[in-house]
Amino acid sequence: MGREWHEPDSKMTESSAVPNTLLAEIERNLLPAVSSLAIQVVDHQESDSFDNAVVVLQAGELRIRLVRERSYLFVDFGSTAEPNTWFDSAVVLDHLGLSEDAGFHDRRVQHVLAGLASLLKSFGTELFSLFVSSNFNVTKSGLSELQKSRAARRLGY
Repeated sequence: MGREWHEPDSKMTESSAVPNTLLAEIERNLLPAVSSLAIQVVDHQESDSFDNAVVVLQAGELRIRLVRERSYLFVDFGSTAEPNTWFDSAVVLDHLGLSEDAGFHDRRVQHVLAGLASLLKSFGTELFSLFVSSNFNVTKSGLSELQKSRAARRLGY
């Protein structure tokens, strides 16, 4: 489900004195905004090529994966019940009834992080409930069906 992406553990460095890694952006702009949710960084990988990076966050059983691929930032949601199963933020927002077209996909990291912080503060309870182990099979089924119907609609089926 969703994107699978793995890179070797290597730090990307910028030519400036202050590194502008995805992790640094998250620590500076997202984590303080949602500190009451006790979100922790559980995995972090940055690559020297194409500005690619992955940061996985976790709060309780909710997992959030931020993937920067060729300068585009994407947000996926998952559960500790199945750590390698991810759902795109657009599918999750649609499932929550918030928007059929929204999702966190943009080149502007600060915009994505601000939107994600707002979602977590406003709908954290709902997200935690969806991704808790005891509900995850039902959530996974619903999100998988929604994912298929969204793809069919976009492809004109």
